[in-house]
Amino acid sequence: MIPSQPLDRDAIVELLAPKCVLEKLHGIEYAVAKLHEVLRRPEPLVVNRAEAAKRIGVSPTMIDRWRREGRLPSVLIGSERRFRTADIDTFVAGLDEAPADDEGTD
Repeated sequence: MIPSQPLDRDAIVELLAPKCVLEKLHGIEYAVAKLHEVLRRPEPLVVNRAEAAKRIGVSPTMIDRWRREGRLPSVLIGSERRFRTADIDTFVAGLDEAPADDEGTD
């Protein structure tokens, strides 16, 4: 049977692909759309203690310790303590690498 009008992309896919493939394609399209949404969000200039800890991969208590030691600068915004993301990046870049034979935990 020859269609009377040209088929668009979706119609061709519907004709040629099994339903399970179509469901996977829609899932991939959704994931790509979400990824684009995330990538368009601007990165915050400052984060709270919990977000700083998550960004570095340590506990909030460790963030408090580094702040008290003066190793990780912070700012007060109103009565809330915040950490500049640029300061966090600089701090992490300045951390010493552990020796290869170090038996520290991950």
